[in-house]
Amino acid sequence: MFLTMTPFTPKTTADDIEDWDSLEHITLISAVEREFRMKFKMGEISSMKNVGEMASIIAARAKG
Repeated sequence: MFLTMTPFTPKTTADDIEDWDSLEHITLISAVEREFRMKFKMGEISSMKNVGEMASIIAARAKG
């Protein structure tokens, strides 16, 4: 993934990350799915606009 740590907030978007591209996006989604043992739905992936929205989906799934 990234060689340097980039600080982020719930409002961070892909536009805020230097050198972000579609491959990085797929890599991030895959890593999050492995870490949290879940699978995002295609609609969830395409509708996520920032880190906070991704975190909300993860939290909702964790509540079950």
